Order: sequence, then C-alpha cells, then structure tokens
Amino acid sequence: VLEGGIPVYRVSLGEGRLRVPEGAEVLLLAKGSHVELAGVLLKGRALGANLEGDGLLGLDLALSGGNLEAGLFLRDGEHRLEVRAGNAELRFLPGSDLEVEAQVRLGGLEVAGPWRQVAAHGGRRWSLGEGKAKLGARVAMGNLELEA
Repeated sequence: VLEGGIPVYRVSLGEGRLRVPEGAEVLLLAKGSHVELAGVLLKGRALGANLEGDGLLGLDLALSGGNLEAGLFLRDGEHRLEVRAGNAELRFLPGSDLEVEAQVRLGGLEVAGPWRQVAAHGGRRWSLGEGKAKLGARVAMGNLELEA
C-alpha cells in the first residue's frame, strides 16, 4: 500500500521474520512480544514488549511495561523515548553526535562514557560531539542507562 508516496506494509506475525531495507522507517505497534530490529528508524509504541535494536538510525518510541536494549547511531534530527514502566539501555555507537536530555522520576539513571554534562533546565543533559541530534528520554518508573 502506498501512503503519501511511501510504501507501507502492515504485518501481523505470531512468530517469524520480516526484512526491511536498511534506513527504512519502521512504525511499530508491539503488544506482548519480542522484537529485534537493525539499521532502521524506529517509531511507535510497545506495550508489554521487549525490544532489541542494533544500529538504529532514529528513535521515537513510547514503551509501557517492557524493556528496550538498543545500539543507536544518531547524528542529526529530533528523537524521543518515553518509558512508563520498564527499562531502557541505550548504547550510542562511535560517530554519534548528540545531546541527551534525560529525566527519571522513580528509578535509576546511569551514564557511562565520554559524555560532557551540559547545563539543563528541568532535567539533566549530556552531550557527545557537537550535540547535533537531540534525544529527549523520559522514564516514569524504571531505569535508564546511557552508554557511549
């Protein structure tokens, strides 16, 4: 199906494998599942799901009752992660150039690697490189780990 000139594939898998081109934008709605992704821009929602990402090129995700473990390569653009209940472990790959604003209400925040802490308004901010990409990460209940 074409939507706005962009190919859109709607798939429901109980168990299986789906290949998408590297660099594609994946709009995900995962419920009670385990999903592994590589080399894509990830957008969507996950409810009671565990997500694993390798070399993700973008992130715009709401996670509730699950976990995200991902390696990201972010160099530009706006990115977002909201976790209601769960854990997120984000590893930023070499060459990433970003600024992260992180807020954790109830849980832990760990930051490891060559980050520079930047003055922030309403949260904590860290920068890698010039900070060209922006990531807002908010966790209501759970843990957030940032590693570079």
